[in-house]
Amino acid sequence: MTKRTYSLQQAYELMCLSGESSEEVDNSDSEFEPVVDSDTISADSEIEDQSSPQPNSSGRQRETVVTASQTNSGESRVPPAKRRRRHTLIPEDMANPVWSPANLEAVEQPPFTAQAGISIDTTNFSPMDFFQLIISDELLGMIVEQTNLYAQQHIAAHPGSSYAKPGHWKPTTIPEFRKFLGLFLNMGITIKHHYKDYWSKVSIHHMGIFSCTMSRTRFLTILRFLHFNDNAQCASSTSPNFDRLYKIRPLINYFSQKFPELYTPEKDISIDESLIHFTGRLAIKQYIPSKRTRYGVKMYKLCESTSGYTWSFRIYEGKDSQLEPPGCPDYIGTNGKVVRDLITPLLNNGYNLYLDNFYTSIPLFKHLFSQKTPACGTMRSNRKGFPQTLVNRRLERGESQYLRSNEMLAAKYKDKRDVYMLSTIHPAANAPTRRDGVQKPLCIHEYNQYMGGVDFNDRLVQSHLALRKSKYWYKKVAIYLIQVGIVNSWILHKKSTNSGTYKSFLETIVIELLEPSDEGPSTRSDAVARLSGKHYPVKIPPTACKEYPQKRCRVCSKQKRRVLSRYHCTDCPEKPGLCMKDCFRKYHSSIRF
Repeated sequence: MTKRTYSLQQAYELMCLSGESSEEVDNSDSEFEPVVDSDTISADSEIEDQSSPQPNSSGRQRETVVTASQTNSGESRVPPAKRRRRHTLIPEDMANPVWSPANLEAVEQPPFTAQAGISIDTTNFSPMDFFQLIISDELLGMIVEQTNLYAQQHIAAHPGSSYAKPGHWKPTTIPEFRKFLGLFLNMGITIKHHYKDYWSKVSIHHMGIFSCTMSRTRFLTILRFLHFNDNAQCASSTSPNFDRLYKIRPLINYFSQKFPELYTPEKDISIDESLIHFTGRLAIKQYIPSKRTRYGVKMYKLCESTSGYTWSFRIYEGKDSQLEPPGCPDYIGTNGKVVRDLITPLLNNGYNLYLDNFYTSIPLFKHLFSQKTPACGTMRSNRKGFPQTLVNRRLERGESQYLRSNEMLAAKYKDKRDVYMLSTIHPAANAPTRRDGVQKPLCIHEYNQYMGGVDFNDRLVQSHLALRKSKYWYKKVAIYLIQVGIVNSWILHKKSTNSGTYKSFLETIVIELLEPSDEGPSTRSDAVARLSGKHYPVKIPPTACKEYPQKRCRVCSKQKRRVLSRYHCTDCPEKPGLCMKDCFRKYHSSIRF
């Protein structure tokens, strides 16, 4: 009798058969053909090898496990074999290029043909004009509309909430949202741990500009309902049209169109990733140990190397997202497609692109060079096609070696550790460094010079970032995108006027948002002034008509009493008249008057 092996399900079914003895089961002819379980087949095994059992390490043959369940017809249903992952074949000249010793001659580079610079006339532009180029009324109007819509939807769905009480919520407007944005940006300049500290009356925390501009309750209410897209139109997670970034898709589309529209970068550009800090539960959250924040939403950026201007960007949507840039070959891989997607509008213009080893590969560099876009980047030594003869060569510290394959230059430099480079820009030449005249490969020297565009942009954004801890990831990403837009507006201002730091530019924007010059004198600016600085009562000077002029007391007038005073405060913008007894102290210590 042939030895048979059953799965757990078949064994259970056989044991439950009524009226059949164990002898009947053992003596019955086998009508189940042994089938190899799909889990026991390795990814490298061939289909022909599945028909016969293979010996194990002890010389015994491996027992075959039956996993099919018996059907009514007595036949077994064989589960399909696991699908093998599809790999696009890399062309032979890219998978195994022929490398030879490199000479000092450089490969002919395509000419730079783009018209770099600001695309609009910015003559006599103020900082606020540059700000409004990117953070326009169109954008603010969209945010205000979606915020009001979300508040209505929330109140309709939760009629018992506190926000549904009469008078608790009123629709916001563009002027009010400008004040909200100004306060939020000011939180990045003056950092405190909690929102309530900005409205605190304690002397060490007190900031009059916040309490005089907007109440804390109103600020937190607008922040609670801050929204950027209609939830009612969002596709379900099971739909083929599901978009993980749906909540901020209008912002992504707006900035993706606005950034390239206003500026064309210079010849040297770089691509790298940034991380927007977020530690909550999120399907697209990434862990990058080299970043300071480590956990968050990953954002790919293409920036100008010298200024850090963010020209294009893409937010990581998950491993299963499909990215197919037009005209992009499949063999360059997923990371290469990210690069190709970001740089597509700049191809065939002679740009020099700098990348790190996350993106650098031979197929990508050859494809970019065919599109008149030379590239340079650090290289992983185990990348397919990279010359292993160069990797295995031992070098002393400060030495370098080169190999060339057509337009590609492979370099190895020994510093504290081995550094590998791949370039279609540079010749096999060294360049002196500042450190005791040590010679470094020219490709490394210029890589260090031009690769920092994204890092420079990150430093500017992080220096006055207004993000706070939140469980809503889309709000953090949206505020980050807005601040990237503000950094871009400062770069345009810097290139146009060649003056001012980012902090001074941001301070000017905050003042304009909170105190618009077109509104004229306001009690708000007086309220801010009276709660800060030192104020002293001064006698009202005589005029041509009166030797002893008087003014109505501001505090008494609020109490509907007509009292005249010989004193006023010259340190307040409106120079209000005040009684010396109690009114002067009340006016300069109370929040609202």
